[in-house]
Amino acid sequence: MALPFLPFYSIGSPKKLSMISRDREPNSRTRHAIPICVIDNDAFEYMEALKGLCFHISQLTDVDDVAVLSSFPIIVCDIKDVGKKFRNSGGGGVIVSELRKTFPDKYLIIFSGGTFDVNYNKYFAVADQSVAKTTTFDDWMKVLDEAVRQMGDPARRWERLRNYLLQHTDLTMYDLFRLEQSYVKAVLAGTQDAFVDRIDKMKLDQNSTGTLKLFAGSAIVAGKAMLVLSA
Repeated sequence: MALPFLPFYSIGSPKKLSMISRDREPNSRTRHAIPICVIDNDAFEYMEALKGLCFHISQLTDVDDVAVLSSFPIIVCDIKDVGKKFRNSGGGGVIVSELRKTFPDKYLIIFSGGTFDVNYNKYFAVADQSVAKTTTFDDWMKVLDEAVRQMGDPARRWERLRNYLLQHTDLTMYDLFRLEQSYVKAVLAGTQDAFVDRIDKMKLDQNSTGTLKLFAGSAIVAGKAMLVLSA
């Protein structure tokens, strides 16, 4: 559930988040504009069929550093037989957990053909969706279209990050209001400069600064592109 976001008074006219909202049903252009990565040591059954519907989708058999996934707003991750280099029994759940901490706004989907004990619940809890490997092609389309709809909306991406920061950092509502103003300006301009400048001026803690700058690098220019595509 999204947390309430209270208004603040500001000199001049504050930029509204609705100025960059593009919450619309996906089409061939927006599907192609949002890269999806599948992490699975087996061939993903519907890969070619989804590409045929303009989903921009590719596959890795495993990853040893979540940084390699920075350019993918949507990640679909198997649980079994991946995440081996993290030296943790959680498999792909560890990848999803690390992704959520490093890139809080990404849309994360766990899928698997098995059942798991309660120790895995913490991994499923941080994912946006969990999908069985037996899921039909039509249902996969619906799952991925929902992911594209959310990641194709610059306002929604900010809301996802904002809610995470409210829950996991010491940033205040006013801090986030100032960051939001800079984010809207940056997306409209198509450059992350205003947002990064605001981050630097606020002298935030190292973790918050790192998270926000990673977000800026992946979301702002892409957000401007989505505004153009959906104009």
